[in-house]
Amino acid sequence: MKIEITKLPRSQAKIHVELDKEKFEEYKKKAAEEVGKHVEVPGFRKGFAPADMVIKQVGEHAIVHEAMEHAIQETYAKAVVDEKLDVVTPPKVNVVTEDPLVYDAEVALMPEVKVKEYKTIKVPKEEAKTEDKEVDEVIDDLRKKRSTHKDVERPVKKGDRVEIDFEGFDETGVPLDGTQSKNHPVILGDGTLLLDFDKELEGLKLNDKKEFEVSFPKDYHHKPFADKKVKFKVEVKKTQETLMPNLDEEFVHHVVGEKMSVDELKKRIKENLQVQKDHEAKAKREDKLLEKILESTETEIPAMLLEEEVEYMMHQLRTDIESHGLKMEDYIKHMKKTEEEIKKEFEKEAEKRIKVRFALQFLFKTENIKIEDKEVEAEVAKIIASYPEKEQDKVKEEYKSREHFVQLKNRMALQKLFDVLLA
Repeated sequence: MKIEITKLPRSQAKIHVELDKEKFEEYKKKAAEEVGKHVEVPGFRKGFAPADMVIKQVGEHAIVHEAMEHAIQETYAKAVVDEKLDVVTPPKVNVVTEDPLVYDAEVALMPEVKVKEYKTIKVPKEEAKTEDKEVDEVIDDLRKKRSTHKDVERPVKKGDRVEIDFEGFDETGVPLDGTQSKNHPVILGDGTLLLDFDKELEGLKLNDKKEFEVSFPKDYHHKPFADKKVKFKVEVKKTQETLMPNLDEEFVHHVVGEKMSVDELKKRIKENLQVQKDHEAKAKREDKLLEKILESTETEIPAMLLEEEVEYMMHQLRTDIESHGLKMEDYIKHMKKTEEEIKKEFEKEAEKRIKVRFALQFLFKTENIKIEDKEVEAEVAKIIASYPEKEQDKVKEEYKSREHFVQLKNRMALQKLFDVLLA
C-alpha cells in the first residue's frame, strides 16, 4: 500500500492512497464472504457459497463497491494513525480508480493555536444589589396573577382587561394568515402585545371598532412579519376593570402555601432575586472572559471546517423555520437573499464558534482541566435530587444517554476552567 500526504493551504491535507492488485483482491474476497451471508445462491446454504459463485450471483460491480467501502475505512484510518494526523473533519473522498483501488481523501487538520498571555486577563467582579422596588414589582406581579375582573362601560385604560376581535391585512389589503382571532383576551400594558397595538386600544369603549397600522420590529420572532407594516381591524367585545387582591397574610398564605407575614415574604423574594442576580452577574463575567480569550487567540480556521460549521448553522435555521410551519424556500424569498448569501453572512459567526472551540481545547490541555466520570455521576445525582420525586425517574433516564452525559461533562470542564482563570 502506498500513502502520500500533501499539505494544503488553511490547515488542510490530501491523503493519497494506492492499493496494489493483490491487496485489493483480499478486500474483494472478504466482501464476497460478507455479501454471501445475505445472498441466496442456488445449491448452497446461505453463507456457504464459494466467493466466485457469490460474485456471479450479485455481479462484480457490487463486490467491488463493497470492497472499496471496507478498504477506504481501514486504509484511511491507518494512514491517519501512521502519519500522526490530527484530523478535525470527516474526509472528502474522491475515488481515482476502483480496481485496484486508488483514492484521495481531503481533510482539515488541527491548526496551531496560541492564546496569548491569558493568565493576565482580568475581568472585574460586579456586585449586583437587589433594590426594594424590584421586590415590590414581584409582589405586584403576584397580585396581578391573582386578580379578578369586573365589567365596565367606560373607555379602557392601562391595566384593564379587554376582549377583542381582530384581523390583520398586508399593504394591499389581503388578509394575513395567523392574524385573526375572536374574543381575544388582553391586559393593556402587560407587554404581551406590541406597544403600538397596545396604545391604539387605549380609550376605546365596548363595541367600538378601529382600524390602524402596526410596524413590526426587525427582530420580531415570527420571521414573515419582521420589519413589516400590518393593517389591523379591531372590535372591542368586552371591557373589564382589574381588581387586585389586598396584600395581607391571607394573600401570602395563598401564594406560598404556608403561614408567613408580608415582610417575611418580601425577605424571601429579595433573597431569591439576589441569588438570581448573582448567577446572572457570574454568567456575564464568564462571557466577558470568553470574549477576552477570543481576542487573545491566534489560529487558522480550516476551510473545510468552516464549510461544515456553516452547513450546521443552515440546518439549525431550516429546523427553526420549519418548526414555525414555514418553508425554507419561502423564508429565502421573503429575505430577498439567495441561500449562498445567507451562508456568506453566517461565516463570521461560524469562524467565531470554531475559534472558541480551539481556544478552549488549548486551555483545557494547558491548564490540565479534566473531569472524571465519577464527578459527573455525582453531579447527576445532585441534579436528580433537585427534582420532585415523581419526576426523578424521567431525569435519571435522560442522563443515561451518552449525549446528555458528555454535555454535562463538557459544561463542568468549562466551569472548572472559568473558576481557575477568574480566581
